[in-house]
Amino acid sequence: MRSLALLLALLASGPAHALSCIGGDIASAFLSADESPDPWVVIDGRLSFDAALLPKGTFDEGAEAAGPTEIPARIAGRSLGREGFKQPFDQPVTLRVSCAGPWCGSATDAARYVAFLKRTAEGYMAFAGPCGGHLFQAPTEEQKQIVVTCFNGGPCQPAEF
Repeated sequence: MRSLALLLALLASGPAHALSCIGGDIASAFLSADESPDPWVVIDGRLSFDAALLPKGTFDEGAEAAGPTEIPARIAGRSLGREGFKQPFDQPVTLRVSCAGPWCGSATDAARYVAFLKRTAEGYMAFAGPCGGHLFQAPTEEQKQIVVTCFNGGPCQPAEF
């Protein structure tokens, strides 16, 4: 019992690290992209990249904050239009992953996503941050329908948390 109490005391004496995020939802991502002055495209597809290039966060409080990591990737699937995800899409993208201390955005190689891609002069950019971003892995039919409804000017209400 003493060992357990000592262990708990030692664990409690260390620095407390926490990241508090409000989960992102697909309607909020749509509204964010729609309100942006930049052009965006929405894709239902498979994202491929070298997962070994994903950044690792750090607990070192003295470490200088690193900028986002940009990873060459490709997404193949279908782009969003009035009738839904119908138009074939197969393009290179840059996956931009950012960190906040030890917490980093993430993605899974070869997984299916509804991805909101920002169109830039250099091509398409996908974003993954420690509190989510514009990538929705293993999207449900309901999520895809929400995006289609938003795109067509229907009700587009962010989820309440």
